Amino acid sequence: MSVIIKGVQMPQSCSDCRLNYDQCACSVTGTGWYSDTMVLLGFNCDEERLQNCPLVELPEHHGRLIDADEMRNLWTGCSINGSILPLLDARPTVVEAE
Repeated sequence: MSVIIKGVQMPQSCSDCRLNYDQCACSVTGTGWYSDTMVLLGFNCDEERLQNCPLVELPEHHGRLIDADEMRNLWTGCSINGSILPLLDARPTVVEAE
């Protein structure tokens, strides 16, 4: 299960992240910023986010987030599904299913 924190902006770097509390590792993934691997990759926590950062930004001014798969299941077999389902499928996914 995921959590959405309303009103929190996407951090530009790990150092700017509100979930960062020890300045040594990501508190979500456990990735150490100063491990040998990260040093070899040239990772700079003050300028970038980890490649495996689990934070996902919602688009600005998005509408309601509904379960489109559930809507598809409800409409399957309905007389209107031939015109509605293609419209539903054409909409972008805002949050991936888990």
